[in-house]
Amino acid sequence: MKRSEFGAADVLALLARRHAKDVFVPECKDGPSQGYHHHRLDAWAMRRSWSDPRTFGYEIKLTRGDFLRDAKLTHYATLCSELYLVAPPGVLEAAELPEGVGHLEVIAKGRALRVRSKAPTRRTNPDDLEPLLRYVLMSRASIVASGYHGQATREERLLEWRAWLVQRQDARDLGADLRGKIGGTLRRLHLELETVKAEVERFAGLQAALDALGLAPGATQWDLERKVREAAGNPQRVTALYQVRQTLKTLQALEVSLDAMDAAESKGPDPT
Repeated sequence: MKRSEFGAADVLALLARRHAKDVFVPECKDGPSQGYHHHRLDAWAMRRSWSDPRTFGYEIKLTRGDFLRDAKLTHYATLCSELYLVAPPGVLEAAELPEGVGHLEVIAKGRALRVRSKAPTRRTNPDDLEPLLRYVLMSRASIVASGYHGQATREERLLEWRAWLVQRQDARDLGADLRGKIGGTLRRLHLELETVKAEVERFAGLQAALDALGLAPGATQWDLERKVREAAGNPQRVTALYQVRQTLKTLQALEVSLDAMDAAESKGPDPT
């Protein structure tokens, strides 16, 4: 299987953003590292709520081989209210998802997550969580005075910066899409304007012919016939020219609007 264009750190940044208001612990163990057989979740989170302190566990699998080799996924069930497998498309089939485990799919080339299968919510036993909570408190937490936020750990700062970079790239991609759409619309309008201008120029020549006959915009049919007789021309042609001249009054007003649109187009789209 082709390797993903993103890594586990990119997925952790997405999960950190998903739990921006919660307690979020990447690479979370369920007990002490020394002299103790422990499990380690790729990420663990807990809601900051006294009434609903729900916990979430995440295991990241970027390749199918990694998914097939992992036989300990269900062991994490006692550590969280909801357990999720986080993987891009093609890593597993829906039927292969272990019972009681949800599926978060990594999409948009590693820049977003979507729920493919909602994990069932289970009630956790406080005794099962106690070693993990002690690990988080003793090994990953920084105690600060009330009202003072202190400084984030290096790992937390890296996650924050990575999430910020992902958001900035999303904004750049959106800007590029908008610029492409605006550019296409402007090009189409420019072609339409050139077509209308050509028509205006063609009718301007006809207007000159009418002026040569001495026909004013308010001329009557009788005036037309008299001028025709005087010019010894073709009455049908002169009548058609007069109708065109009446149309030119509208076209001249349109040309003023076209010039204004051309001036706005030459400035380009508003950068804001």
